Amino acid sequence: MWWPCVVVSVVLAVVVLGDIVVFFTPELRVSQDLQISLLGELRVNLRGAEAPLPASRKARGLLAFPVATGRPHRRERLCELFWDLPDDPKAALRWSLSKLRKVVDSPDKVRIIADRERVHFDAGNVAVDIKDIHELLRRRDANPGVEQLETMAGQLEPIFLDGLDGAGDEAFDSWMMAEREDVRLARISVLRQLATHPQIAPASAKKWFRLWADADPTGAQAHDRESEAAPKPEPGAAETARGGGGKGEVGNASASDPPAMQTERPKISSMSRALRAQRIGFWEVRDGTKIAYATVGSGMPLLKAANWLNQLEFDWGSPIWGKGFAALARYRNSYATTSAAVACRTGKSPI
Repeated sequence: MWWPCVVVSVVLAVVVLGDIVVFFTPELRVSQDLQISLLGELRVNLRGAEAPLPASRKARGLLAFPVATGRPHRRERLCELFWDLPDDPKAALRWSLSKLRKVVDSPDKVRIIADRERVHFDAGNVAVDIKDIHELLRRRDANPGVEQLETMAGQLEPIFLDGLDGAGDEAFDSWMMAEREDVRLARISVLRQLATHPQIAPASAKKWFRLWADADPTGAQAHDRESEAAPKPEPGAAETARGGGGKGEVGNASASDPPAMQTERPKISSMSRALRAQRIGFWEVRDGTKIAYATVGSGMPLLKAANWLNQLEFDWGSPIWGKGFAALARYRNSYATTSAAVACRTGKSPI
């Protein structure tokens, strides 16, 4: 006798986890064939291969902006942001969207959704590096291991959307500066967790503590003071602390290593770290010319006027100016310089 069979779903894979058997069906499988990297230069990877992007910096900024914000934007707003010109900005927007669709859209999935009023990027099942990092750091139940933290530290090292400065108007540059500040804070959080992680090797902890001190001198110094003020474990109390857990174990991890790290910490950051922390902006003079300036640190500004010939990045490598800039930025909390060598005639002054 033949019994009727009803096929409910097709099982793709079976994974045995201890005593638990998990069945993956087509409805439960989540694919992230598309990865977008906003840290460093904008990159799009499709099924493991890097996809070519349009040469236009404005088109790249048009892709990065909705991906990073995660919300729809009005067409008029995007035109003002990237094409505030006497030509036809709406035509430029349509042309850029057509080029970007070839990069991120597929026959079975439309990512760039545009109607007559708004443009939206559908980020479902798309891996975006900085959004994944922010989400992990916001989770209170997350307990990333050393390897995961080291991976995030490497991801957060490049500049957010490097190379897209000036791709849009002043509002776009201001938005990028705010996003870069969020990336800087995320990197400080990761470096702090690495430097104080109870399972990290002492040599590696020293390295991460130096990087933390370069990125956040105030936080690292406060941690040093707390570590020095904490009671030192008595000889032979290590085993008791391990058995009891809690304060004893944390005390062994945080009270003994950082003071040694403090004595070996360099006083001045390297040129590369200073350039990563440097933020670029523009002043507008009366004739409409925009003059570039850079800031490092925070607090009340300390202004250094431009000399006869200077450059915002190359000055950090100068034997005359470099160490002085670093010392001012480190101990006076804020440092600013202007450069007469970089100027353009678009946008308005941010101050």
